[in-house]
Amino acid sequence: MKITCDDLKSAYKSSIQKCIPPSREGCPSQENILRVFEKSTPALEKEEIINHVVKCAYCLREFELFLALVRDENKAAKEISEYLGKK
Repeated sequence: MKITCDDLKSAYKSSIQKCIPPSREGCPSQENILRVFEKSTPALEKEEIINHVVKCAYCLREFELFLALVRDENKAAKEISEYLGKK
């Protein structure tokens, strides 16, 4: 049986989604989760947030939403830049 990287990601994500804390107490704010994607955020702060996200289903969902938004924003910026470069 061949296991792919996508298989491992799916299994890991499924495992995290079962880690539902009893409350959001102790979770980073949405603003702090979003700071992970900012270049100016210190590496130690990013590491602390990521360490929490990989153990909390609530924060994982928010992180994935922000990740999708950042990726879409980067894609749109690239497409606009390419479009303007062709003119």
